[in-house]
Formats: sequence, C-alpha cells, structure tokens
Amino acid sequence: MNLDTFSYSDEILQAVNNVKTSEISGTWVLFGYSDRVRKCNIMTLDVKKEGTVWIDLLDLFDDEKIQYGYAKLDFEAKGDMKIFLIHWVGKDVDENKKESCMPHLNEIRNLIPCYDLLISTMDPLDIMAQVHGYSTRVQPICAIARPLRPRRDTTISFHGSKTQSLEGGRKYRSSTQQRHPQRKNKPEMLSESSTFTSYLEPVAQPKFKITIIGSIGVGKTFIYLSYNEGGSALSNPQLITSTISADCMSKKVSLDNHNFTLEIWDTAGQERYVAFAPVWTRNAKVVICVYDITDEDSYKEIPKLMETAKAYANERAIFYLVGNKADLVHRRVVQESTAEKFAKQHDMVFMECSGLTGLNILKLFESITRRVVFVYHDIFTSNNAFSERIIKLTDSTTAERELITNRKRHGCQQCSKL
Repeated sequence: MNLDTFSYSDEILQAVNNVKTSEISGTWVLFGYSDRVRKCNIMTLDVKKEGTVWIDLLDLFDDEKIQYGYAKLDFEAKGDMKIFLIHWVGKDVDENKKESCMPHLNEIRNLIPCYDLLISTMDPLDIMAQVHGYSTRVQPICAIARPLRPRRDTTISFHGSKTQSLEGGRKYRSSTQQRHPQRKNKPEMLSESSTFTSYLEPVAQPKFKITIIGSIGVGKTFIYLSYNEGGSALSNPQLITSTISADCMSKKVSLDNHNFTLEIWDTAGQERYVAFAPVWTRNAKVVICVYDITDEDSYKEIPKLMETAKAYANERAIFYLVGNKADLVHRRVVQESTAEKFAKQHDMVFMECSGLTGLNILKLFESITRRVVFVYHDIFTSNNAFSERIIKLTDSTTAERELITNRKRHGCQQCSKL
C-alpha cells in the first residue's frame, strides 16, 4: 500500500519543528496512520499526540499498531539534546500489514530527515536501552576510526586484452587484469612446503555488570565515586549532585590469574526514573541495594527494589545489602542487627560503609570481586580455553603429491598417467 505524505504534511512538519526547537528534554510527537481520509490502497500519516514527558510516549505505543515517534532527550543534563526517530511495529500486527507498511519507513525518513538515531523495535524496554546508551555514550563510535574496505570498481570484459574507453574518458581493462594485476607472471601453483597457521584472536576480557540501586539521597553516587578514587574520602562532597538517569564506569581487576572488567552503574533514585530500572538491572551479575542507616524509609524501600531487580538481573545475580553513611552512627535509625537478619533471610551479603569517608568501600568491592570469580567460574574457564586455541592448517597440495608418489611406487596405473 502506498503512503500519502502530502495530506497532512504541514501539520507533520509543524509538529516536528516544535520538537526540534523545544528546549525541554522529553518533548515528543507521535505519528500514526490516519482514519480521517480513506482511499483505496493509500494510507495517510497523521499527528496523533504531542507531549513533553518522555514516559508518556512509551505508554502510547500499541502492540496492535505501526507507529512512529519523534522525541528530543538529554539524559546527561548537559544541554546537548539528541533527537530520536522511533519506528514501532507492534508484536500483534498482522504480517501482511507489516509487509505492506515496511516501504513507508524510507518515505517518512525523507519527510523527517533531522534525527540522530533511528530505532526500529516492538519492545519499550529496547527503546529505553538504545536511547539511554546513545545519550550517555562517553565516546561516540566514529566511522573514521574504523577503516572501510575499499569498494571494488565494476569491471567490464571486452574481447581481447586491450584497454578500451567508455563515455567520459574512463578506461577499463579486461576483468583479469583489473582484479589481479599481480598475477601477470606469477605461477598459480603453491610451493610444496607451504603451510598455514591460523591463530584465533584473543577473546576480550569478561565483563560483569554491577548495578547500584536505592532511594534518592542514600549516597549511591558517594559509594560510586569513592571506589573510583581508590576508596578514599571525597575531597569535594558539596559539589556532588543527584544523578541524572545513570552513570557508568569500568574498572579492570585481576584475581587468581583471572583478568576481567567490572562495569559499575550508578543509578538515579528519583521517582521519575523508576521506569528505567529494568534497563539498569538487565543481566546484572551483581546488584548492590543501598539504604541510609539514618533514614528508615530508605530501608523499607529495599524489598520493592529487590523484586524489580530480580526480575531482570542475571539468574545467578549476587545481591548485596549495603547500609551507607556509617560515619553517622550517632544518628542511626536502622539497627545493624535488623538489616543483617533481613540479608540472611534473602540470601544477601550485608555490609555497612561510608561513601563520604571511604570506610569499607574497598572491602565491599574486594568482596564483590571474589564472589564474582567464585559464582561465575565457568565464564573464566570457557573464556581461557577458547582464547588459547591454535588451529594449524596444512596445505593439501603437499599431502596429495605424497599420496601420488606412493601410488606410483606401488604401480598404480591411473596415477602413473599423472
């Protein structure tokens, strides 16, 4: 079915322009197929809704529809907002409709050419993951850093080996000379002693995702930054602000001849970011549940946070219960014995620390490192075994010639003709 991009083009472009010129992160517009104009074999694109709250757009995607979203977002709060074009194909859409509407995407991209990333999906969590990953990427992928394979020019074969020219003065040689100029006087046969050894490239170090979760103000960022600075006291704690969405860092560690990377996620505790919890905890190998020992409400939030984390984390995920702000024992509300009992009931590792002074920060992550090696030992075993493999390939020409020689010695009539 064809797409009519003219009936509501002014309305569409106006909505797109509103998103592009907006200074509010989360501004969006939703497009869908219109019911106002019915034409045979022609579908019409129309503006369905507009808004300024990002989560509202995700709620409007329908499993039975094909829709298009256009949104501006900035998770880092740096003023560098990105624009995303979302191609939504609901999982319950009829296959015939999917096939007929697939060519429409190119027409929509021509109609709305200004965006940073195109997302085609049927899962809201996948949208959040791609948007978050693109918006918070520290070092964007650059095509210049990756050498491109030179494009082979089209060769045209002519009768004879002389070079002939076409319109425009461009000259073409025969296909053999064009593709293999080095074969002019080079013999085709390989040397009898030629052998090949193929080495598999070393496999990248295993990476383990660690997610720090907890209510707002419990000190997750203090723990995160203190470990980044080697477990020392924070020099300028007054400059630390609430985390926007999430932050991530990687730490390379080594234990018992195992080298691996800890990917540590510091997440936001604000209620407006609750919807992103599945993205942050998805496939996490370790989950650190943090509460404030001076705030009983933050401790009461732990069961709910754990329930969400267990639904999306790795099935063997290691859970830690960490009481932060241990330097404020004189203001303690949550007793250590109470939290320790809760941790034992839910098979968690309990510890108290202080992200401000660095108390027990290194001890916490040393414990995590050892438990990662113990629980996920099979990952290290398979990784090391694979990276050390060497495959040797011997040229079959040598083996075939030896076989022919042996047959000649035994009077094989067919081989003696060779």
